[in-house]
Amino acid sequence: MEEIDILKPEEGKLKYDKGSNTLYVSFYDTEKGKWISLTIEKLKEKSKYFPEDDILWVTISDKGRCEGEYFSGGFIVDFDEDGEPAGLEIFGWKKFFDT
Repeated sequence: MEEIDILKPEEGKLKYDKGSNTLYVSFYDTEKGKWISLTIEKLKEKSKYFPEDDILWVTISDKGRCEGEYFSGGFIVDFDEDGEPAGLEIFGWKKFFDT
């Protein structure tokens, strides 16, 4: 049986598969009015960890970043000028995902 999560629009979900080094992100894009799911492979190559703040910065796109939206799952999604996800800031990375 497949597990289904029901999230409120202000919530987001992160799942990290350490074995494949892949991050799965789900969130509600309020501008577009729909749920977005991202799969970020080779996470360690696309991210930088800031230990003093326990924040992981993930680059999704090389386009410039404009606005960010916070989700109660403990992360901010930064959008580019076209409204597409450009980056993630994940708070408490070590606490949740001991890499």
